[in-house]
Amino acid sequence: MKVVFDTSFIIYICQKPSSVMREMKDVLGKVEIVVPSPVYDEVRRLAKRKKPAKIALEKLSKDAEIVEHGGPADKAIIDVARRLKAPIATTDLSLASKLRREGLPYFTVKDDHLVTIGKPIL
Repeated sequence: MKVVFDTSFIIYICQKPSSVMREMKDVLGKVEIVVPSPVYDEVRRLAKRKKPAKIALEKLSKDAEIVEHGGPADKAIIDVARRLKAPIATTDLSLASKLRREGLPYFTVKDDHLVTIGKPIL
């Protein structure tokens, strides 16, 4: 299943070894990482000065589908997720608040474990 990743989630999984991706695969089966272009651009900028972002950029270049979208990252994440009928993966509290208000399903992390908010469309 396609999951739209935001910058915070991408950096988290590259920075801190955990079982989060395995847990996501347990819930969804196959996970296809989708990254809107503004998110990819953020990671690319961060990669110039932060090692986890550099690792993330390498992983995204190999394993993610980059979807072109103009505008700010949060808007792109929401638009792409709606278009694909896909859940979002984020650790960003501000984005999570927007997703709750809009009733969009998402994954986040608490105590190094995956938490599902709303029902992912299976």
